[in-house]
Formats: sequence, structure tokens, C-alpha cells
Amino acid sequence: LSPTEYNLLKYFLLNNGIALSKDLILEKVWGYDFCGEKNIVEVYVRYLRDKINDTEHNIICTVRGVGYRMVAK
Repeated sequence: LSPTEYNLLKYFLLNNGIALSKDLILEKVWGYDFCGEKNIVEVYVRYLRDKINDTEHNIICTVRGVGYRMVAK
């Protein structure tokens, strides 16, 4: 994993089962002063899903209108 992918995975694991908004993920993983596009979260979630073999989106779930939620057992 890249450092950003690792930080994203760590943030998801620390908030297991909680729906997290893209804005909150941006603030906590990239920092409050990030000036890029919000779709960077979608891109890195896709990278992370690929690397953890989450093709069915059963581990990192998309929560419509909110963001993402990790369901780790």
C-alpha cells in the first residue's frame, strides 16, 4: 500500500461500521488544507478495494448520500 492508502485503510478500521462522509475522510486522511478535488477519495477507495480484493464492495461499502463505511469482521 502507498502511504495514503495505508492511512485511508487505518482510518476506516478505526471507524469500523461508521458511515464516513467524503469531506470527513478528506480532512482526516489528506488534511484540512487539501486543495485538490473531492473525487480523490473515490479514486483511493477504488485503489484500496483493488488491493484488498474487495470486488463485491462487501468490506468498504458505499453509503449513498453519505460516503463510505467499512465492515470489517
